[in-house]
Amino acid sequence: MSYFNIIELSSNSLKVISANENKVVYLCSSPINIIDLETGKINVRIFKKKILNNFKDYYKNKLKSKKSICFMTGIYCNSSNSNTIKEILKGLNINVVSLDSKEEIMLSYNSLNCISEPIIYIDLGGGTTDFAFIKDNNIKKQETLYFGGVHLLILFLNQRSDDFEERIEIFKNLITSFLAVNKNQLKELFTNSNSVVISSSVTKNISDAFLNEEYLLKTSLINYMEDKMKINAKNLFKTYLIDENQDLFLLKIYLTGIYLDIILSEIGIEKFQINRRGLHYSLKSYIDDSNL
Repeated sequence: MSYFNIIELSSNSLKVISANENKVVYLCSSPINIIDLETGKINVRIFKKKILNNFKDYYKNKLKSKKSICFMTGIYCNSSNSNTIKEILKGLNINVVSLDSKEEIMLSYNSLNCISEPIIYIDLGGGTTDFAFIKDNNIKKQETLYFGGVHLLILFLNQRSDDFEERIEIFKNLITSFLAVNKNQLKELFTNSNSVVISSSVTKNISDAFLNEEYLLKTSLINYMEDKMKINAKNLFKTYLIDENQDLFLLKIYLTGIYLDIILSEIGIEKFQINRRGLHYSLKSYIDDSNL
């Protein structure tokens, strides 16, 4: 395992686990660039010139002496220029592995060591929202909504109002309508008292002060959103109206929190456990198991 540099490319970050140092290095927090907002089409572009140059420099100085493997999550596998992304990485002699939603869920789940089964695992990603019933270390049933953090951002940015609060209300109504269509199929997963574990950008960033022992209460999530996230999101939106070339990562986290709150309300979940550990905690074992 120590012979590989591991690169994780997701909608929320570009990070590296160096084979030499065996520690996580975050190269950028939000590598995506969304275009075609007018049509609502997701056109994800990675490696804008600045990010590409920074990555190449880091690779040459820190990683080139060891074999590197890049794991791409679904948002990139399904993006308009995924083949271009792969060619860029392969041009640097980096092996590319595309992870499907089931592999992502199990890798994320396996990063946890003390969760008792069976559980409902909810993974709010950049391109999908996955709900999985896990028992005996296997996914017994899975529901996938092809709607994630990038869609949330597009939905919010497509509103015409310059008023932040007005946009948020429209956003909430649209999300509620979207989830109402899928509510019945999701509720089938929650017919018993299984524990719920959630992995998302907002829960990974929440502070311990908002936790109730090992659980996060729905009310605490709302308090965190209002106390810690809203003002940053609002200020970022004001800046975006003046200059659209902004890193909207914090706004996307805030929107993800609203989305999660509505999901919990629709399904009837008041408390849940959170997974702060990312995919990278399990990628080394994935390399071993796959004989890469």
